Amino acid sequence: NSILKKNIHLLEGKIADFGGSRNNVYGSKNIVVLNSDPSTSPDICCDLENIPVDKENFDSFLFLETLEHVKNPTKVLKEINRTLKNGANGIISVPFIYQYHPSPIDHRRWTEDKLKIELLKCNFEVKKIYYNSNLLGVISDLIRSYLLNFYPRNILYKIIYNLFKPLRYILNFLDKRIPKYNNITTGYTLIVKKVKYD
Repeated sequence: NSILKKNIHLLEGKIADFGGSRNNVYGSKNIVVLNSDPSTSPDICCDLENIPVDKENFDSFLFLETLEHVKNPTKVLKEINRTLKNGANGIISVPFIYQYHPSPIDHRRWTEDKLKIELLKCNFEVKKIYYNSNLLGVISDLIRSYLLNFYPRNILYKIIYNLFKPLRYILNFLDKRIPKYNNITTGYTLIVKKVKYD
């Protein structure tokens, strides 16, 4: 979220939130939510492989924590590109070291190298890559995910989870202060720009 807030100024005009939710709209920007899941209250309910809008419709976009869930990522990225005006900025985020999380399906994890190759193939220029966390952030996230798996069913895990919360804040605080080792991260946030569309 801090990376998103730092770069939200890049999103201007008519903004598409591909795979987003009406509940997660950021600020008072002019955001159009596109999602195939009706429970997310999208403005346009559609599969991202076939977006029912004209080409060069959006000025900028968000594509957050969704790429790992799509069946045909190249097709989706090309379709997103089609809907964007030339020079449109976007913010894309994907997990790397993270739990399996079907929504409804969890297909893959992306390395930094593969992201760059795939985005370039789909006519996006990668302007900047942020590493979402470091070693202690990964440890914190994995422990939290493990405990939450049992949280609803087991009173002991509810107690452990609540005891873990202060430690999680400490781990995340320290994570920002230890030397960066970018091979260990919970994921990536990329600032991209549409360069062309064939």
